[in-house]
Amino acid sequence: MLVIVYYKGGRYFVPTIVQTQAGLFWDRSPVRVVERQNRVAFACAIADAFSCGNVRVPNPSVDEFKNPVVSTAAGAKSWSAFMRGATSWTVSTDSGEIRVALNVEEKRGVVPSEEFVSIPGADGAEGVANEIVRSLLEKEARKGLRSKPRAGRT
Repeated sequence: MLVIVYYKGGRYFVPTIVQTQAGLFWDRSPVRVVERQNRVAFACAIADAFSCGNVRVPNPSVDEFKNPVVSTAAGAKSWSAFMRGATSWTVSTDSGEIRVALNVEEKRGVVPSEEFVSIPGADGAEGVANEIVRSLLEKEARKGLRSKPRAGRT
């Protein structure tokens, strides 16, 4: 099971993740959009995304693939505009354990880092939300960023 969480401009974006017949994971609607300060709603968004599962779908057409649902939900002009300055995490489950990995940019695109945090399955979506918030705060502290989003930027 796989969920991807994006953060940009003071909001979390949690899309439904489906798996294509080719085996690729793909962001689909609905995209849950949650303000940064609402941690309860954020945990609910993660739980809802997990409850949808990774349904198998036909491979998307080129036109379907050209319209990323997350950048549309964010009001960004394009995927690359959305990802500029965004942070994302891959959340996966395996044998009752939940793994949260900060995604990193590589030549082949954005992929989960090899380092991840394991969360007991019993901690569920709330544990995942807490870990992502902790990770975001740590990243901001390392970069000396302010948590306040810039007005007019997506």
